[in-house]
Amino acid sequence: MNQKGFATIFGLCLILIVALVVKGIEEAEMNHAYETADFQAEFELQNAADSGIYTAVKIALDNPEEVLPSNPGYPGLRKNYMRKFDNLTIKSKALDTITVETWGERRALSPYKVNYITNKAVEDKSRIIKNDKGKIVYQEAYVFVSRASADSRRMNGKIYRRAFAYVLADDDATIHFMEAPTGNYTFK
Repeated sequence: MNQKGFATIFGLCLILIVALVVKGIEEAEMNHAYETADFQAEFELQNAADSGIYTAVKIALDNPEEVLPSNPGYPGLRKNYMRKFDNLTIKSKALDTITVETWGERRALSPYKVNYITNKAVEDKSRIIKNDKGKIVYQEAYVFVSRASADSRRMNGKIYRRAFAYVLADDDATIHFMEAPTGNYTFK
């Protein structure tokens, strides 16, 4: 092979390598753009789910006896004492329309320790409240669950975010949000 043919093939290979590097950089940046778009959508969904909780708490605390009746504690009747609040519809920039569904109920809280590594839950004796006679008193709380959903153009389906919270019945209306663990945690 003469020098001109070698230089031509070497030049073409070099151009091919540069084109592949440029295409790789372009694809990597496109992935970052998708991540940013997904983050914005997920952030708006989580905010919408939290908004459902705030709205339901306001409605429930205005008249708790009527909105969330007492549950006598029979397992089969629980669905009769759950209250589904009106759906919220929120306009979004990243997602067209977000629909928020919220449910609430009155429950007695039991303090538990949960070890997510061993999947064991035991009653937390240090946090048990007792009355004057030494009998265990379970705090009454209003528990709320909210789910925000929207159609995803990119994933061709629905995406969801949820929120859990409770408000103690004889407290100052502080909303205690509960998050499900995202990894292996040990709660003590």
